[in-house]
Amino acid sequence: ILAQSRPLFLYIDAIDDNFKYAPAHWLRCQRGLFYAVMDLIRDSESAARLHVVIALRDIALASTRASDAGTRYFEETHVNVLTWNNRSIKTLLRHKVERLPDAYFLDPRNKTIASWLGVSKVLNRREARYEEGVEDYILRHTRLVPRDVVILGNRLCRAILHFRSDPSGMSIADVVR
Repeated sequence: ILAQSRPLFLYIDAIDDNFKYAPAHWLRCQRGLFYAVMDLIRDSESAARLHVVIALRDIALASTRASDAGTRYFEETHVNVLTWNNRSIKTLLRHKVERLPDAYFLDPRNKTIASWLGVSKVLNRREARYEEGVEDYILRHTRLVPRDVVILGNRLCRAILHFRSDPSGMSIADVVR
């Protein structure tokens, strides 16, 4: 059936939501998923029609590479390790904000973080009391990983809709904390 069908794309993510409850079991599940997908790639008939993208914890990938057959995966071109730094996470945040519906912006023609949140600076209430760029302020309250940025963005979007009738009532600091 697969040979006669159009290409099929599968994206598997969020498989580790409960990793903290049973890490040894989830590690084995993720390793099994990795090996199953790598076997699919070796089957040239399946690989041409079935494209599977999976997200693994770094510990799962490291454990596959530490196994007896792990050296075969060191140069594997199908494995991409995503590294997140300040620049890449800022790019992700900006792109996510640009894709929001117009209703979330003060000026929908200008889909920036400042237009989304209604401010470009936030007063940092620490002892130094200085103004900080809103983008830096938001990201400082995450672990600089995509999931944290998405969760915080969703929380901010809910707050924006809730306080749309009274923008002065919205405190970014209250939502971010």
